[in-house]
Amino acid sequence: MRWSSRLTLTHVNNVYYSMPQVTLGKRLMECSFADQFIAFTHSFHGTTMGSVALTRKEHYRLPFEPVMPGIKFIEHGNFEEAKKAIQHGKTAAVFIEPIQGEGGIYSATKDFLQALRAACDDAGALLVFDEVQCGLGRTGHLMTIAEPLAGGLLISVVPTTERVAAAISAGDHNRKEHYWKELVVNKLGGNLRVKEVGGFGLIVGIELDVQASPLVDARRNASLLVLTAERS
Repeated sequence: MRWSSRLTLTHVNNVYYSMPQVTLGKRLMECSFADQFIAFTHSFHGTTMGSVALTRKEHYRLPFEPVMPGIKFIEHGNFEEAKKAIQHGKTAAVFIEPIQGEGGIYSATKDFLQALRAACDDAGALLVFDEVQCGLGRTGHLMTIAEPLAGGLLISVVPTTERVAAAISAGDHNRKEHYWKELVVNKLGGNLRVKEVGGFGLIVGIELDVQASPLVDARRNASLLVLTAERS
């Protein structure tokens, strides 16, 4: 058997430039609206701390309560209720699944989605279409461009406008890193059990000279999620 000496770069972090990345980006822009918290009944947006707060189904929410506050649920498809709820200066964003999956395959009408678009524009609020449950091409159209985009590779895309994209820029994570590390060091630096505070960006670790599991349990009871990682 002969092996080729040529290797194909399948995926690379977006810190680096690659032609497949550019080709994919152009194709996605051709098929979407992009140029660069209200939720609904029956909704399911995930089980991370932010997304579970937007999820209406109680059996997903209960294990994580108290969840993130400030979420208002309105009836899916009820534009009059939505119009009253979407208010300038009070509504940050509206999250909706154009086709609800976990909620029972509820499809939002085109008129309803267009009405939400207009209401959000008038209120200066973001309108977020969560389309993961739709599947990549499952409806016959290119909708989801997140989890199923690359068949298991670590690729996820969120199309947005230039105005929204301008809210975060290169280097923001580095500034937050310094703030976070300084906060941790000031709080724990004098503790004799703390050997080192390390990491990079927003991945920060605290090395202890004792087992960390009891601390993780205690932090969970205080509504703070942390993980253990054993150094070999």
